[in-house]
Amino acid sequence: MLIWGLAFLSGRLLLSCRRVQPNPAGVLGYKIVRVAAVLSRQFEAGLSSHGLTATQFSVLAVLAQSPSITAAELARAVLVRPQSIGPVLDQLDELGLISRAPSKGRGYSNPIVISSAGTERLQSAYQAVEAQDGALRGVLGSARYEACLDDMQDIQDEIEGR
Repeated sequence: MLIWGLAFLSGRLLLSCRRVQPNPAGVLGYKIVRVAAVLSRQFEAGLSSHGLTATQFSVLAVLAQSPSITAAELARAVLVRPQSIGPVLDQLDELGLISRAPSKGRGYSNPIVISSAGTERLQSAYQAVEAQDGALRGVLGSARYEACLDDMQDIQDEIEGR
C-alpha cells in the first residue's frame, strides 16, 4: 500500500510517497482464522486417536442431537457443501457408525441415524474434545472462556444473519 503525503520544508511544498506494509495482526477476521487453524490442528490430533476427523465427529454429534436428519440438512449443520457430505457418510457407513435408509429414489429424503457403535465412538471422542477444551479454559480462566464463547456465538449469529 502506498501512502502519499504533503509536507512543508523550508517554505517549499514537498510531495512524498512511502510504502507501508499492511499489518493484518490488527484485523479481527485474520486473527480468528489463525486461532481457528491452531485449534483445528489440535482438535484433529485429539480426534485421530479415536479414528475420526473433525467433520466425521461433527456429523456424529449432529446425528446424536437430530435423529433421522437428511444429508442436505446434515451438510448445512456441519458447514460443508452438500456435494462433500456423501463421501463422509460413506466412510461412516463403512465403519458402522451410521445407518442410512435404503434409497427411495431421486427427490426423496433418506434419513440418516447414528448407530450404537457411532454413539460409543462419539462419546469416546468427546472425552478428547472436552480435555482439549479444558486446557483452553485453563489458559483463559473461566470468566474469559465464557466471555469468549459468548462473543464467538454472537459473531457467528451476526454473520449468519440470525
